[in-house]
Amino acid sequence: MMTRLFHWGVVSAALATPVFAQSGPVMQLGIPGDTVMISPSAFTSVEARGDMLVLLAHRGFAPVIADYTANAPHQAISVSICDVALAPFTVPAPVSNGYIEVPTASAAFAEAAVSVLQGQIGCDAAALPQVEPAAVSPAENPAPPANPGLHLAVSGEEHYAWPPGIARTRLLRSEGTDVLTLEIELGPGATAWMADATTRNIGSEIQISTCGDILITGPIPYPFTEGILAFPIGADQVRAMEIAENITSAISCN
Repeated sequence: MMTRLFHWGVVSAALATPVFAQSGPVMQLGIPGDTVMISPSAFTSVEARGDMLVLLAHRGFAPVIADYTANAPHQAISVSICDVALAPFTVPAPVSNGYIEVPTASAAFAEAAVSVLQGQIGCDAAALPQVEPAAVSPAENPAPPANPGLHLAVSGEEHYAWPPGIARTRLLRSEGTDVLTLEIELGPGATAWMADATTRNIGSEIQISTCGDILITGPIPYPFTEGILAFPIGADQVRAMEIAENITSAISCN
């Protein structure tokens, strides 16, 4: 059994550096043969949504999430927070963008755990309620939040792409220019929808927006079948990173 300690200590200069009240391990994830102990600095966002903990990992921790979910949905992941064991859970598909939802079987527990996972209080002060976790079976992606991260519209047809249905986002800068290009790799569902909608609407327009802000409106010269979107997004790097995070988390839209 290999046990790892994860503490995220390097943050891009373009991101706000998080401040944590304490940095000791508060969460443990495990798969057979491998366990990782996680400190609050591993997460850029933590939210309770009913009995679900919605976590967005820093980019340095996202590969660990990807590794643990690589065998999904067949490989259950064990989880405990402040030594309170929750039910092992699975995900419907591998998670590559750091966004993961952890079922706790208790809305009170999820709400109390947020402050711990954000590093605002330690485990000793948290007094997390005990839970009797029910078995969690593999399921389809849960329903999207009220403001999903990415909205696609083609000739009146609409599709919301949100984690984990978005495989990856990247910000690219062409040599000799300050303009950033946002590249979005869609998951299978959004890719299939876009391929069908654009095949039936060649010559029409596609509109892409996030959190109510229109990013681009452009023509459809041919079917978009590859699930890759790429378009210029301006020279403001901070704003570009906010847009990319909105798309891959859907949390900051709420």
